[in-house]
Amino acid sequence: MTQIRDVERIREILLEIKYGEEVLMREVSDSHDHYQYYLMKDSGLLEYDIKGIGDGLTCYLNVRITSFGHDFIDTFENKSNFKGAKELAKDKGQELLKLPLEMMVDFGKLYIKQQLGL
Repeated sequence: MTQIRDVERIREILLEIKYGEEVLMREVSDSHDHYQYYLMKDSGLLEYDIKGIGDGLTCYLNVRITSFGHDFIDTFENKSNFKGAKELAKDKGQELLKLPLEMMVDFGKLYIKQQLGL
């Protein structure tokens, strides 16, 4: 298993959780997604309990998006904000997806502020 933070997938998972009907339990068998869940919990985007079921299947229980997780998804739910934040970071000589999550959200908020003329 490669240990690569996949921000695009993290964004997708958070949206699935935010709008999904079943958030109390999520079954995951993909090792890439397992690592993304670990990173989301480690970085404070999600809280959950975990139970291994067997055959590579893990059950994430009581899945909850944290306040920081909501900030992240509220900032990047709109794909154009995500793209705009990437471009803004690139203009500053940075690659958005390689920055810490807090800085990514800051770039996203800055992009939104610029779009609103604030």
